This record gives sequence, structure tokens and C-alpha cells, in this order.
Amino acid sequence: MTRLSAGVNLPDCPDPFFARELRPLLAALGIKVNARGLPGAGTGLERYGRGAVQVLIPRLLGASGGRAWEAPRRLPMRTVVAPLPLGLEGTCRYMAAIAAAFSMGRAFEAWWRARRPGWERRRRRIVGRASGSRAALVVRAQDAGRLLGREEEGVLPMLRLLWEAGLGVDILCCGLDARALATSSFLVGTPWASETPAVLAVGGGRELGAALARGHYRAVCSAVDLAPGLRPAGAAVMTGESPAFGVEGALDFMESVL
Repeated sequence: MTRLSAGVNLPDCPDPFFARELRPLLAALGIKVNARGLPGAGTGLERYGRGAVQVLIPRLLGASGGRAWEAPRRLPMRTVVAPLPLGLEGTCRYMAAIAAAFSMGRAFEAWWRARRPGWERRRRRIVGRASGSRAALVVRAQDAGRLLGREEEGVLPMLRLLWEAGLGVDILCCGLDARALATSSFLVGTPWASETPAVLAVGGGRELGAALARGHYRAVCSAVDLAPGLRPAGAAVMTGESPAFGVEGALDFMESVL
């Protein structure tokens, strides 16, 4: 059994989510937080090395993890590569992965069961307000297959978050080869939760802006940098850096959209 007293390293856990949701859970389970930063980024290697478990989220550490992974990966401690804590299901899986590393799975399940009904009631009210509304998911054509096929990239979790809010989704593929991609089979085998989204081929720049404006979207989740002039008026815009992590963050985001 992993020692609770040694604690957990959370080098890439988003601050609002940590303060609002993860820290209370860890306290309830008796799991100590050993370090919040990567070694060499405000946290000494000696202190970081005292942790029993490190929890890494590839999407938040940069593309493919990058050099930031090198030192943590070499340390003699258990490494948990966790899913993005986006929405109810994503957050549950993230928290469950930490609890399981400390053999506290049953305690976590009880903690989650006690809180989920309140979160679900709030989510159902949001879904009731979302009837008929749609959101856009913007990706580059050349990246679509990779982004939509890899959990750690963040696009699939964002897609689930939109579905949890009761929104329909259009995927806007932008780039030179977008039109060919829109009629291809890259969506085959992708684990869509509730529907097959429409795939719209658009060019970049003004054409993308026009498509976003025509769609009257309530929310835009983008894996492409959107210049201020491309952001549709009245739509909530979410990227990989958005503060919608955790259940409370997701519900706040859903309510801001609707």
C-alpha cells in the first residue's frame, strides 16, 4: 500500500480546481500534498522526490509532455498519468486515479456518491435550458485525426463537457485540406457520447469567422488560436487553458454559456 504520509505530487493541477475540489477530497482521504510544481520550477528535486505518487496530465504539461517530463519520469516513484478533469465524468476519473494509487478507491467512491446528486441536479437544470442550442469545436484539418483520437489531447474531454451541458456539436475543420477531410472517414471508431457531430470544412481567417458567426453558437471550444476578431459575439470561448476544470468549474462554464 502506498504511504499516505509520503504524499502526492501534483505538478500540473490547475489552481482553481485544486482549491475548490481536489484539496477537500485529498483532506477527506488523508492524502498529503507533497509538491505542486515540477522539480526546478519552484520545487526542489529533493522535496519532490519525497512524494510517493506523482500525477501528470500530458495536455497541461505541453505537447507530448516535452522536456518538462524528463526529470519527473526518472524519479523512483509511482507515476499516474491522469485524464483531464473536465466535467463530471472526467473529474471522477481523474480523482479516482489518485485515490486508487493510495488504495483509497472505496473511500473515494463513497465521497463521490455523496456529492454527485447535487451536481447532477444542477446539471439537469442546465440541460433543460440548452434545448436546441449548439456549440462549435474548432480544429485544424491536419490535426483532427490525432486530436479526436487521443484522450490526453483534451479535445475529446471538451466534447464530452459540451454534451454534458446538453449542447449539440458541430466540428469546424479549418485548413487547406479541410474539404477533403470533411468527407473522409476519420470519425469512424471515435467514441461519440450522444450523436455524430456535423463536420464542416472551412478555410482559416475570415472564412472561419464567418462560419462561427453563421452558426449562432452558444459556446466555442477551440484547439486553434482564435484572434479576438474571430470570436463570435455572445459565445463563450473555451481553450485548453480555460478555467473550466473540475465539476464546479464545468458547471460554472455551462451556466455562463446558457
